[in-house]
Amino acid sequence: MADSLLGYGPHGFALEINPWQTKKSVEDAHLYRGTIVGAWANVETAIIEISIRSSIHPAYINIRTSYPTKLKGRVDYISTIIELNGPLLPYRNLINNILRRYVESASMRNRMAHSRMTVLPDWGATFYGYHPKNSTEIIYDTRRIPLEDMKQLALRASRFSRVVYLLLGRLNNLNILPPADDAA
Repeated sequence: MADSLLGYGPHGFALEINPWQTKKSVEDAHLYRGTIVGAWANVETAIIEISIRSSIHPAYINIRTSYPTKLKGRVDYISTIIELNGPLLPYRNLINNILRRYVESASMRNRMAHSRMTVLPDWGATFYGYHPKNSTEIIYDTRRIPLEDMKQLALRASRFSRVVYLLLGRLNNLNILPPADDAA
């Protein structure tokens, strides 16, 4: 019994009791889902860091009336400043592509982070969740994703995370943005 609680035994890391799922399918689904969520957390953190650090740069400090606290505001802020004649201008195309991909993939990231998941070995993972359709309607959504597709999504998300951190590393190595401590 204790082994089952630690992720071993007939159900391993399964989040529900389902006699048709296999230990491998559950572990693969968790690995891929965790990789996607972790990669997007890295990307989100980098976007937050770039927005904080650029908001105190002399070239951009007059652009903001207040610090952008919501992610959409940070994305909009970065989209605005990369068009200006400042230190991020040479990175405009790369940053635009990063922001575009981040925004376009938000629903997939949210599905991975906020939906219930069931797993079947030959079927893949099915995600169930309630999502706002608009300010007055909620929809119940289900989506099945084969494990091989989840693996590809996880590989793409991890590569995306690495690209974003290569950009952040370059900005750091060239001292393009002030340190985050200056924002405190």
